[in-house]
Amino acid sequence: MKENTESLGTLFDPIPSSFQGNIHSSSSPQEIVLGYFSVGATKKKRIFINYHEVMDLFKFNRACTYDSIGFKDLDKLERYERLLQTIGDPPSGYAKTIDQCADCTLYGTNIKPDYWE
Repeated sequence: MKENTESLGTLFDPIPSSFQGNIHSSSSPQEIVLGYFSVGATKKKRIFINYHEVMDLFKFNRACTYDSIGFKDLDKLERYERLLQTIGDPPSGYAKTIDQCADCTLYGTNIKPDYWE
């Protein structure tokens, strides 16, 4: 009894009580057979990849730079430039960059992969 109450928690420790499974010994009907057991484990790992760790995988023609443009100069915005967010307090214009630096769908897709949670 002492062994059963103090030695719990590992695969090889004695079970604290007896239970019967759905498998029987064909050669010795009196033998206690516990049944079919399966042991498995699941492990999850989430990683975050830094931009500099994968930069060599992408062949950008130019480095991403950011600039600003005032509200009164929006008519000078080039067709390949993208507005990002307002700047200033109170707002006086926008931060801007080129499309390739602002729109990830130009290099991939915005469809969520099946393996994402």
